[in-house]
Amino acid sequence: MEIAGVSGSLLDGNQQAHRTKLGLSAAAYGKLVGMSGATVYLWEQGKSRPNEEQLQRLAAVRTLGRRAALEKANS
Repeated sequence: MEIAGVSGSLLDGNQQAHRTKLGLSAAAYGKLVGMSGATVYLWEQGKSRPNEEQLQRLAAVRTLGRRAALEKANS
């Protein structure tokens, strides 16, 4: 499954690289997508996979720049 460049597996490290690029912790990134930091961590480790709704949220976050992501995570 692929939505706007976000694959269902996230096993290639792109998700963690994007989170790091934004300067966000797993918990802050989770807040952006409406999930816990633990869930984000499990996705990044390949121990869990996002469902279709979560993939759509991830795709939306991937359109944010660093400033917008930090503002949204801190709101």
